Amino acid sequence: MKILLSLFFLLWCVAVDAFGSSPDYERSWTEKLYLDAIKVLTHNNISGCGWVEFKKSLRHEGEYMVRCTPDGKVWTYYIVWYPSMKVMGPYSKE
Repeated sequence: MKILLSLFFLLWCVAVDAFGSSPDYERSWTEKLYLDAIKVLTHNNISGCGWVEFKKSLRHEGEYMVRCTPDGKVWTYYIVWYPSMKVMGPYSKE
């Protein structure tokens, strides 16, 4: 149980730091459509994403940081893993 909690805390810290300037992800957000990430969001019933932007992981194949917004003003952030079809989030930047 301690290992599971430690792992969760570590992943949470990485995710929170990732919304800033983490060296684990591409520097800039891109509108380039990563279908793998879209499949994971759909698989996990993530909605409210009228506009989506991505940062691809530089370390892990199939991992993406995703931000989406229904209105262009309020953004919601997710960490997405294609190989396991898992999503961590939602997070807000504030």
